[in-house]
Amino acid sequence: MKKQKKEKNLSTLVLFKPKALKNHGSGLMLEGLLRPSFFFGYEIAELKKLKMTRAQAEEFYAEHKGKPFYQKLVNFMSSNYIVAIRIEYPVDEPDFIERFRKFVIGATDPNKAMRGTMRQLFGAKKEYAEGLPSNGVHASDSRESAARELSFFFTDFVAWTWGFCPFFSFF
Repeated sequence: MKKQKKEKNLSTLVLFKPKALKNHGSGLMLEGLLRPSFFFGYEIAELKKLKMTRAQAEEFYAEHKGKPFYQKLVNFMSSNYIVAIRIEYPVDEPDFIERFRKFVIGATDPNKAMRGTMRQLFGAKKEYAEGLPSNGVHASDSRESAARELSFFFTDFVAWTWGFCPFFSFF
């Protein structure tokens, strides 16, 4: 792998949550994320599979501390593996994160998400936690959130060249 110089690109975070990974597998979920990339022009810049400790989940979701769902969220996110993905858009477009969330990720409630979005495809529509169905996917909701969340999972924002990879060659 070769390091590339960092240009002025816009990055955001996507997380595949434990239950969705268990139910659907990372390959199928990655395919769901890659297909719209041809229309929207983003790419997967970095990807890692990891298991958050309870302490890491508490730190990542610290903004929700004190809310009724906080402990369940921490327990859930540290219960099994997740996949953290840094999505990169080649230009600094003001509304990219908003459009990405609306048209690729989907509404928080999978029952209200547009057809074909990640949350509609991989959300647990009938399994409710704290009044909302499990949406299967997390995505940063703003530039500020993206910067904070990306720094949690990716300490270095240098893009890597994948080179030839047979798995991704058919997309």
